[in-house]
Amino acid sequence: MSAKRCFHDDNGTTTVEFALILPFFLGMVFGIFWIGWISYTTNSIHHALAEGARALQLKTKITQSDLQTLVRSRVVTGTDAQNISVTLSFDAASGGTQLAHTTATYPLTFTIPLIGTYSINYTTSMTVPVTAT
Repeated sequence: MSAKRCFHDDNGTTTVEFALILPFFLGMVFGIFWIGWISYTTNSIHHALAEGARALQLKTKITQSDLQTLVRSRVVTGTDAQNISVTLSFDAASGGTQLAHTTATYPLTFTIPLIGTYSINYTTSMTVPVTAT
């Protein structure tokens, strides 16, 4: 095969282009998947904390342990609920009410092939008025 013919031969160019683009494409696909999963998980935790805060308004004698158990039971399947930590604190307010501050924290770790592993701590909080007893 002559040198001139070798440089003008297009056999295999599609395979080379595919091999060059594949890592970026897979990184993008997995990245989109993980962003969707993180959004789903954080929304679930936020919703579970909202249900816990509403339960706290209805029954003011809920302890932090009871609130944590309630929030953990309300998150979606697929979330490691045992890693959710919930805190509860009260501030005095006027008119015989208190402000209950609830906070949920959850560590999220995800891996994107060929790019790396990332960890974030998601924290959400709510403040609700409760009747002081």
